[in-house]
Amino acid sequence: MKYLVAVHKDPDTGFGVTIPDVTGCFSYGDTFEEALDNAKEALAEHLEILAEDGVDIPIPGDQAEHLVNPDFEGALWAFIDLDPYDYMGKAKRINVTMPGYALKKIDDFVERHTKDHDRSKFLLRAAMSVMEKEARFDKGKEEDVADCC
Repeated sequence: MKYLVAVHKDPDTGFGVTIPDVTGCFSYGDTFEEALDNAKEALAEHLEILAEDGVDIPIPGDQAEHLVNPDFEGALWAFIDLDPYDYMGKAKRINVTMPGYALKKIDDFVERHTKDHDRSKFLLRAAMSVMEKEARFDKGKEEDVADCC
């Protein structure tokens, strides 16, 4: 998954990096490339700590919101590609029952479209995606109620 990062050039030194979707995660580097490398390392360590503490792993949000956020005015934008699902704890084996046709469609899709050709990761990503969309929908409904009352 790609995390959007805001990079600010410090006129006297190097580059500071903020990861808007991960509160408290930031980094620095003398060069732009070093700043991004350090930010990826900082993000990985931050997600590990969150997982160890049993805190939900932040999933990248709406990029358009970050681009217009005044806190990031003048930022250079880049992405850090890191799989947050790798930080959700140890895998557990489960037994899932589904129609054979659906399983074949899933396996065919995974074979053609995913980089890791892993049915379990695909099902995890699909489930998380549905839950994230539902959470955003629920949050939107809460904001609508707060706006109207």
